Amino acid sequence: MMALLDDGPSSLQARLSLIDAAQSEILLAYWGIDSSEAPRQIISQLCQRARSGVTVRILADGFGTRLAEDMAAQMAAAGVQVRIYHPLLSGRPEWLNCRLHSKLMVVDRKAMVIGSRNLGDDYLRQTDPSFVDCDALVLGPICDQAAEYIERLWISSDVVALDQCHPIVMNGPNSYSRWTMALLSTPVEAVKWLTGTTETDSTSVHPNAPIIEQPAYRTVSFQTAIGLSDELEWQQRLTPLNVTWHVAASNQITLLYDQPPVKTSTAMAQRLIQLIDSATQSVVIESPYPAFSDAFSAALQRAAARGVAVHLVTNSLASTNHLVVYAAYQNQKNALLNSGVKIYEFIGTQHLHAKNLVIDQRIAMLGSYNFNQRSEISDLEFCIVTEDPGAAAALLQSIAKRGASTQPVTATFIAAPLNSGTPLRRVTTRAAQIVAPLIRPLL
Repeated sequence: MMALLDDGPSSLQARLSLIDAAQSEILLAYWGIDSSEAPRQIISQLCQRARSGVTVRILADGFGTRLAEDMAAQMAAAGVQVRIYHPLLSGRPEWLNCRLHSKLMVVDRKAMVIGSRNLGDDYLRQTDPSFVDCDALVLGPICDQAAEYIERLWISSDVVALDQCHPIVMNGPNSYSRWTMALLSTPVEAVKWLTGTTETDSTSVHPNAPIIEQPAYRTVSFQTAIGLSDELEWQQRLTPLNVTWHVAASNQITLLYDQPPVKTSTAMAQRLIQLIDSATQSVVIESPYPAFSDAFSAALQRAAARGVAVHLVTNSLASTNHLVVYAAYQNQKNALLNSGVKIYEFIGTQHLHAKNLVIDQRIAMLGSYNFNQRSEISDLEFCIVTEDPGAAAALLQSIAKRGASTQPVTATFIAAPLNSGTPLRRVTTRAAQIVAPLIRPLL
């Protein structure tokens, strides 16, 4: 059972409602948590629940997360447990490019919020500019498997307790600094970090972290009839949210995720390519950063060649928040258009950030997967897939709402492709187009 959360405020309220309803356990795994008002509100409620006896664990990526010192102190005092995935200045330079990109909160192993939103005002409040996203509220036994994903990360040797992270990363001027700030602040430590000579505290990882042999990615399905009474109970608890629930007609929702603690293959990408290759009518992709791999781009072109209507919704030069990634995508536009792929670019200063896929108006996927090479080969991702025309129609409607703020890209538009951005953005992107092919796996 699932419900889409199209706008930031409703997605924030869903998280707060789940936290309030928690009775035993709240687990979070996020790429980005910052120190703005929305995450402060979430953390305040998490602290309240922790003080009442609920187990609260937060996994946050060491590159994307910027927690203020007072927030860390508040959580420590309340008993909220926080661990950082691949912290910076750790003496492990191989960790730098391997990130936790999931965006997931699981409550009591019965309910979860999953999607593309990080925890920050830019995602959860109506700021200007802000990120335009899509989340889902999911109920049922599948949430137990999502909790298992977080637990496996939690006990791995790839995470470090927050209070044992490098002090420069932990105690920036106002926040847990990005790596650039840390490097500029301490050049001696930067050299140690780059050469891998920084000593690491052996107590910073879980003392009994097991070595678990697992497949490179995993899909997990469940029958909605199992635990239906629990779902109905949670649905009643969340009635004030005023959301539209969808139950898969095939009684199936699938989790699609990389096996923690690190990505070891492109198997997840191969599964998505299989879905595209199975399409007979339509493929709709919504991605903020479509710097596709050659294999993924070829799958889209194969689909278009066999008569499938392929639509890509993404950012324009004006709306993107990553110019180099846009440059890599810009290099691919002609090939996509010439193959018959229809492209629509977001207009304005808001940043499209939703990550969705709909196949043949019956298979719907949403989550953290960007459809770029970082998602394919470097970052841990977490998605749900449902085979249900009703859920697919709802996701298509959600994409269409955002699509109202797009413009179609044509061959003539490609001839002067950068007219939607400022002069500086145009010049920067032209230069980045030269570099992008060399660094595409990093984008």
